[in-house]
Amino acid sequence: MGAWVEAGESCGRIESLTASSGLYAPASGRVLEVNTALADDPGVVNAAPYTGGWLFRLRVENIAGALSADAYAAHCAHTRGDRR
Repeated sequence: MGAWVEAGESCGRIESLTASSGLYAPASGRVLEVNTALADDPGVVNAAPYTGGWLFRLRVENIAGALSADAYAAHCAHTRGDRR
């Protein structure tokens, strides 16, 4: 905890039985808390990503370049291919 991470930079790894992938910081800021409970039950990441499966809490200190809610919704729609 307390580590500084930069948006888009590697800040860890996600590992499964068959693969390993990089974890990239969603924004620049300081890590406030790490979910150590995942060491005992990593399946929570998939089963409950919005409740108990969070990876770390970040105090965002630089939101330059962040999308507005409308721009993010448009990006998601485009990524899904539904172009709402």
